[in-house]
Parts: sequence; C-alpha cells; structure tokens
Amino acid sequence: MGRIHSAGQIEDAFHAARAAGFSNINLDLIYGLPGQSPDTWAHTLERAIALGPEHISLYALTIEENTPFARWVATGQLAPPDDDLAADLYELADARLRAAGYHQYEISNWARHDAPSLAPEANPRFACRHNLIYWRYQPYWGFGPGAHSAVAGRRWWNLRDPRAYIRRTLANEPVQEGEERIPAALGMGEMMMLGLRLVREGVPHRAFQERWGRTVEEVYGATLRELAEWGLLELLPDRVRLTPAARLIGNQVFQRFLPEGAPADPVP
Repeated sequence: MGRIHSAGQIEDAFHAARAAGFSNINLDLIYGLPGQSPDTWAHTLERAIALGPEHISLYALTIEENTPFARWVATGQLAPPDDDLAADLYELADARLRAAGYHQYEISNWARHDAPSLAPEANPRFACRHNLIYWRYQPYWGFGPGAHSAVAGRRWWNLRDPRAYIRRTLANEPVQEGEERIPAALGMGEMMMLGLRLVREGVPHRAFQERWGRTVEEVYGATLRELAEWGLLELLPDRVRLTPAARLIGNQVFQRFLPEGAPADPVP
C-alpha cells in the first residue's frame, strides 16, 4: 500500500494515545486490498478489536485517477478490486464488529455505546459528532487552506496552497478559490443521499420539512414507494432509512434522489 508505518507501529501509537489520556480513539481500516482474503481480513479485524477503540471506520478500496494503483490496473500489473469479494468482507466485518459490541450507525462506521440498550433510531455514544454535521446536511464553516464551507444554499472553498493562502491573508486579500450555489432540487437530493447513509437515524421527516418547507412524501413519494417495494427503503412513521440489504448498493439508491446529471457522491 506504500504506507510509511507498519501494523506494529499502529498498535504502538494506539497504546501511546491511551497512555497520554485519550479516551476516544478511532481506527480506519481499508478492505478489498490486492491479495486480501476473508482470513487475512478477519485477522486484521481481530487485531483492531483487541485494541478496544471506541470507533472503527471501514472503507472499500477505490482506484483513483493518476495514482500508482490506477497505472498498475491499466497496465495489467494489478487486478481491479473485486466487488463481490469486497461485499463479503464488508458483511464479515459487520458480523465481527456486532459480536464485539460495536453498533453500525453509518454505512462505513461502527461505534461503541456505553449504556445497556440503544434505541433502534439512535446513534451510539461514540458516533463521530463532527461527521454527523455533514450526514445531517447541517451548515458548517471551514477555516484554513483547502477548507470547505456550506451555509444557506452556498458552498465555497479556500485556496489549497498554504503559501498562497498565507500571502493573501497577510495582504488582507480574499482566500476563497471557488463557490457554487445549491438549487433546492439538488439540496434536497443531497440531504436524502447523505442522511440515508445514517443506517439507524436515516432522514427524519421533521428535519426534512423544517429545512425545505415540504415533506419527503410530497417531493419523493413515488420514488420512496418504489424503493420500499424493492426492499431497499424502510418507510417508518417518522423517518426514511435504508434496509440492511441496501447498504451494499447504497449509491444506486442515492442516485434516485439526485437531479439528472448530479454526481452521486458530492463533496460535503
């Protein structure tokens, strides 16, 4: 993978963080790697679980343009990721993490909960509060080079180059590099796409109506019923959320809520 650390150094860093007093630690793991098997993935999971982190994030390997992986796949030096194997690894991870006391609350995220019970629509105590802002489609401000912000239907981002950012700041010049206005149709679709990633919370009817002045049923009624008939959505009295079966094909579900031509995974 070209990482500059070893698995042993990860464990050393984890123990050092605990010794320093950190009581809330996350581990990010990638599955679908070249040569990875269910057995090696299970071993990785067991080592991670044994450390006892409060939060674990799992991400499927994706091949990005202009990377060594992309070149290796293009030249036949490396096989592209196997989607079926990745699905098997995802389900294996979910089973192992649930058995270890972790609650899945987002498609790629599991967390501990330090109470004996957790309501079906509630997030565990150690859910990532920072990322919940994005998934709930709430406003946020970003500061510094490359930072993104989204407030009141407008999304903007700063210069990525730290030196250019500093020069402009010292000269009292704007550091914004670009922006876009989010029309209501796209905003509603993005709220559905991001909210449905929260597999327990989903998209609450009240939150959608307060944001847009319209109900989910008014905007997406036919789509909701169709996806529910296919077993991909749960239409609950107070919210909409993915079914467990839909978690492996979430992007296909999300696409149904976005306007024609909108990307399936806009940057939050």
